[in-house]
Formats: sequence, structure tokens, C-alpha cells
Amino acid sequence: ISKFDEPELITYSTLDNILAEFNLKHSALNIPDEKIIPIIESLLASHSDYQKYYFNELVKEQTQNN
Repeated sequence: ISKFDEPELITYSTLDNILAEFNLKHSALNIPDEKIIPIIESLLASHSDYQKYYFNELVKEQTQNN
């Protein structure tokens, strides 16, 4: 964290937190955890700081790579 960051605006996420939020907000999609977890793991492993991610784009990217 730099001196210019506002700590209250920074969110630290874990696989479990992101998966729970996805399942809460997108349960109607009926995508099994087995397909969602690799996408989240990839995001956590290769994210860019201060980058906003959209789940539908991540799913599309993962589908194209498989």
C-alpha cells in the first residue's frame, strides 16, 4: 500500500469470498463450482492492481483457452 492509497477502498479477496459472492449474485446461471474455481484461481494468480474485472469476460476468456 502506498501513501496515496485509501485503505478503506481496497478490498482483499480470497477464493472463498469471490466464490460465495458469485454464487449469491449469479445463482441463476447454474454454473458448477468446478468450472468457476479455475477462473477465480487464474484471476487471483495473475491480477493487475487497480484493475476492475467483469466475470462474464473472465468466463469467456477461460472458455476460449480450453
